[in-house]
Amino acid sequence: MFNNFTQPVWILTFYFIHGVLAFLLLLFLQKRAEEEEQGVVLWIFTVSLFLPVIGEIFGGMVWYMARRFGSNDILESYEEYVTYKPPMLEQIRYEARASYDMQPFSETLTDFEARSKQDAIMRLINSDVSRKGHYVNLGLTNQNSEMVHYAATTRNLLIDNHEKEIQLAKSEYTPGDTTRLKTLLSAYERFLKSELLEGPSLSRLEKEYKGFMEEELASGNDRPLLLERLGEFHLYRGDPSTGVEILESMNEKHPLQAEGYLVLLRYYYGRKDWKKIRSVLSALKENVPKTNIPESRRFIVEHLLGEEL
Repeated sequence: MFNNFTQPVWILTFYFIHGVLAFLLLLFLQKRAEEEEQGVVLWIFTVSLFLPVIGEIFGGMVWYMARRFGSNDILESYEEYVTYKPPMLEQIRYEARASYDMQPFSETLTDFEARSKQDAIMRLINSDVSRKGHYVNLGLTNQNSEMVHYAATTRNLLIDNHEKEIQLAKSEYTPGDTTRLKTLLSAYERFLKSELLEGPSLSRLEKEYKGFMEEELASGNDRPLLLERLGEFHLYRGDPSTGVEILESMNEKHPLQAEGYLVLLRYYYGRKDWKKIRSVLSALKENVPKTNIPESRRFIVEHLLGEEL
């Protein structure tokens, strides 16, 4: 009797009946299983075709253990790992090097002998770093009188350099020249962000800068760059509501330009105004082509959106 069941015809019949039942069970389970579990069901079915009964038992145990002790977090983390695109590695490397290069300034001005401090102060004249005034002030507050003299001299030289840069940019600027307009606006911005001025001197420079931009707008020059800089100026150095109004007007006049949206995003992010951030992101995604968004900012926008552009 036993030998009859070992005949090929019985084995083939068993495999056929088992395959049909397994297929019907597959259809039933796929309708009831979650979308992320359907692949597991199909895997169990495939194993069962080659290992009847044993495949179902083994697959069922694995499925049970995975649901009880497993987690999708590992797969999600792995997917994020393999699809992650680092944003502008060269830019990050440059910024990291700039931060590293600035570290000796602070350390030298606070920890080392006077000769080293004087050398560090003088290096500021030709260095391409922002917030030079911060480092000069470290020298001005030093107890060594010679160090204070070096710092004061350096401060005067730096201020003189910035003033000459602005005067040169002004003399070369002609209305309608976007390139020279950017050069002039950037010269003002560098001076303002240098932290070399304070009190009345800083107020005068701010007034001069704002006055120039307003005069340009009044003359009919409503280029996106000018609106962007004037809006940003008001956000951080003037009336924020006026800055928002200017930037929103810019976005209406030049909807394909990303800069106005990006300035507003930065401002609202600093205030943690998530409702406004969502509104700006929605408008940016709807109006601005991906190619118009600077690559260095594109990653941030996609991160805030939670999706690729």
